[in-house]
Amino acid sequence: MSNADLRKAILWGADLRGANLRGVDLREARLISANLRHADLSEANLTDARNANSSGAKFCNTTMHYGSIANRDCYAAQANTDQRSEVLCGEADQKKLVERKECIGCDLNGANLYAAFLSNADLSGTKLRIANLRDVNLSDANLSGANLSGAYLWKADLGNANLTGANLSAANLLGANLRVANLNNA
Repeated sequence: MSNADLRKAILWGADLRGANLRGVDLREARLISANLRHADLSEANLTDARNANSSGAKFCNTTMHYGSIANRDCYAAQANTDQRSEVLCGEADQKKLVERKECIGCDLNGANLYAAFLSNADLSGTKLRIANLRDVNLSDANLSGANLSGAYLWKADLGNANLTGANLSAANLLGANLRVANLNNA
């Protein structure tokens, strides 16, 4: 894929682990929650593929124009790619959620939980900002006080879910089932 023209491409949640993206034109590309671990982005043009366009993207052990990001743990790049302000990804929390259906107060910002079955899960106070929750079954789940700002909840099943006090600002709820959901103070 080297030297490809991916200007303005929507790569939301794309799995690009180990991809050869050397010299690729990614100007204005949307890399939200994309996994670029071990990818080669040498000489790639990332102009304007930053800020909201790369929130939650994983650049672990990625080779970039000005060197490599080789972190011991998984980090999600935020904001400007020139100023690598980084926060810990919630991979351990994500595993805990899938195994126990409980993750109270966990940090799952930018997590890709596409089509996960989380019915009856307790996610109270969980941080799910800009998470990919497309087609997720969260029926009867407790999401009270959760931060779902900017989350992608397209066709998510939130039937009978407790969303009391949840932050849903800028969340994409297109086609989501919210029947009998508790949205008090959300």
